[in-house]
Amino acid sequence: MKNHHKAPEKSDITPPPYELPFSSIVSFDRWLESIGKTPATGWRWRKKGWLVTLNICGRVYIRRDEIARFEQRAAAGEFAKVHATPTRKGEER
Repeated sequence: MKNHHKAPEKSDITPPPYELPFSSIVSFDRWLESIGKTPATGWRWRKKGWLVTLNICGRVYIRRDEIARFEQRAAAGEFAKVHATPTRKGEER
């Protein structure tokens, strides 16, 4: 005898009656990845005091308002410095 019970398709499954609230805290590594920066760069920014992070059970997080503050400071040129192009061997400045 064959079992004619068919599993529900994705469209048949109803989502839960609630959605998770939008969190104001983001994984620091995930944020760095989203802006194309490495964990080493994030560590340097934290060490310089450019970012304030949270440590929750040994994991590093950042608040969305801190991200916005950092982006505003960067846009204002607070972290800018003159780009120094290295000289080639045998070239004089």
